[in-house]
Amino acid sequence: MFLYKGRAIKSVGFIGFGKSNVDLYSYLKKSCVGVEYTVRSDVEPMPPAELPDRVLLGDAMLDDIREDVLFLSPSVRRDDPRLKEAMSRGTILSSDTELFLELTKGDIFAISGSDGKSTTAYLTSLMLANAYKGAIPCGNFGEPLSRHIDDGNGYAYALELSSFTLNYLAPRSKRAVITNVTENHLNWHSSFEEYISAKRNVFVNAESRIFCYDCPVSRRIAADFPIFGVFSALVSENELRKAVNAELYITLHNGKIIMNGEETVNTKTMRAVGNHNILNVMAALAMTDGIADRKYVQSIAESFRGLSHRCEEIGAFRGVRYYDSSIDTSPKRCAATLSSFGKRVIVILGGRSKGLDFSELIPALKAYAKHIVLTGECAREMFDLFAKDGGLDSLNIKYAIVDDFVEAVVYAATVAREGDSVLLSPAATSYDRFKNFEERGSFFRLCVNGFAKERN
Repeated sequence: MFLYKGRAIKSVGFIGFGKSNVDLYSYLKKSCVGVEYTVRSDVEPMPPAELPDRVLLGDAMLDDIREDVLFLSPSVRRDDPRLKEAMSRGTILSSDTELFLELTKGDIFAISGSDGKSTTAYLTSLMLANAYKGAIPCGNFGEPLSRHIDDGNGYAYALELSSFTLNYLAPRSKRAVITNVTENHLNWHSSFEEYISAKRNVFVNAESRIFCYDCPVSRRIAADFPIFGVFSALVSENELRKAVNAELYITLHNGKIIMNGEETVNTKTMRAVGNHNILNVMAALAMTDGIADRKYVQSIAESFRGLSHRCEEIGAFRGVRYYDSSIDTSPKRCAATLSSFGKRVIVILGGRSKGLDFSELIPALKAYAKHIVLTGECAREMFDLFAKDGGLDSLNIKYAIVDDFVEAVVYAATVAREGDSVLLSPAATSYDRFKNFEERGSFFRLCVNGFAKERN
């Protein structure tokens, strides 16, 4: 038994049994005596050492709910009638994030947005490392939260929060940032407005708030709150000061990141390339300003190379460079990655659609694509769109469907010539073939390495 939300909890259920719930189950098993456990999953779970006796799968997943609390995986919506009925009988709906936030004694630095939140969370944790006993990236990115419930005082958590989690939670935090808000996950959210509302929740219980002025939706959200910091790669500090009442203004001028008039980071010496990484650094600088040493965070910003699967160069073979940007699961993110290349590239697109508008890709493809390889569930949808009037046919950009992922990589390598770049930037999720974007990116690396060995 344990106490949670003023209740004595004797029975616990898990809906979905991925990484976060598996770790939470292990934590509770070690920490709590006399608790009964139930696993509810739509698929056969990959178990830890020992599953509980009660496991409900498939169509029976939500049958006979009688647990005191249900910990839901982030992707589970709570508006199912059976869950509503369980709540009316007294069952608490929660998540590993909610439990962690209730029990932790550390400082929360909350990060959300459509793009850049994982990189911002990781950078923030690195920059806070000399100001705390420990600074840990966690949540949607990084370590499972249940591993850090008992850390005690003196820790900081750079907590990446998805719109799925924020749909039902307005977390308390020392600082919160919204990196940007663009259409995303419309196959899960009921509307773009619901998605915006979820992102807005990261500001509700924050002690101080930071946003990117370059994003119109972020500006709209920020107008409802007192603002600590604002950053922009497009607007001067004078213009920002006229538009936003804040304590901290971060801008870009002549390749230098300027914080309240002081040159802080020379972007030309940064190892992480691309405008998106400049914005990520700005966000992390704002999240740590006044807490971490300025010279220390400057050294972190300049030495950071970027995270895996985010426009990551994974090798070169016969004069062709290969880049893994498997994280690009939306058209906007793919377009941003394409724009970071100085020349036309061979791009591999496709996966499972999130219900977003692929026509947003066409301007970027016209400007930066040399050859397009389409694969995955939404390959035909993309192909039909590109073949329409105003598509790509008139510009002599070649594109083809190659259904098998390995063959798609081989095809891309075959049409590439010395000096070309091959880029995996799918503009869609990985769930048609892989469990996540990391697995897709790692498999792409294996394909490239295997192809290179065969041709040597």
